Amino acid sequence: MREYTTISKELTERYRQAINNPAFFSGANGIRITELSPERTVGVLTASEHSRNPRGLVHGGCLATLADTVAGSVLVCRGWMVVTLDFSMQYLKAASGGAVTCTATPRKLGRTICVCEATLTDESGDDVAIGTFTFFVQQRLEEAEMLALVGQIEQDGGASQR
Repeated sequence: MREYTTISKELTERYRQAINNPAFFSGANGIRITELSPERTVGVLTASEHSRNPRGLVHGGCLATLADTVAGSVLVCRGWMVVTLDFSMQYLKAASGGAVTCTATPRKLGRTICVCEATLTDESGDDVAIGTFTFFVQQRLEEAEMLALVGQIEQDGGASQR
């Protein structure tokens, strides 16, 4: 795997808290990043009435959003600003409620293209879905640049980055 800027644990934690802000799409939709590192990131979707389909199951789009958010975050905490190029989800079992946990790991770290895998599990620990995500690396930030970005996100909820 390629080298990357080492982002301090303190800055990584500040970033995690900032992206969990309800001002962002993921935070507003019940997604929280609970563990963030360059090797593995974990996030949880707390299902609500707004995340269910007409049959009462957690909507597949909510699960895809959870996986995309968590998989992208495993790269962002390296100081890499990424956008999703492509993803594929395989839904294995209906998620009927409660919390769905997603764990993402990097599989290929290239200069401009990265691939991550995500596994989603229900509260019983059963696999609900698996996904493969391909990201384009737009920019690689150093610690000071990442610090400025996190500070801006904390200050205005990320409005200036949208």
